[in-house]
Amino acid sequence: MSDDAARIQKYEIEIARLDVLDAELDELLLKAPRYAYLAVLAPVVWYFKGFGWALVELMVTAALVGTQSYLLRMRKSENRWNRASLVDDVRRMRAEIALRERTPSP
Repeated sequence: MSDDAARIQKYEIEIARLDVLDAELDELLLKAPRYAYLAVLAPVVWYFKGFGWALVELMVTAALVGTQSYLLRMRKSENRWNRASLVDDVRRMRAEIALRERTPSP
């Protein structure tokens, strides 16, 4: 029985860690659009390097912001899925323990 309790405790610690990570990812998602401020440098780049380089700078900035947001959202989605499966596993383990306690052993 103590093995089951230790396993459940490990799962609950992991669930708590995923909750903290989810909150951190929320903060990072709020900060991701800040990198779009690099687009403000486009006129400076245009002045010193030309229109082509300014266009490249704008496209790279958009790609970086978009990629960062996409990856953060995918990681958040993966963490939600992992957390849900851990919660289901804990629920299943507790149900199995309760069933074992109710059924008489031979």
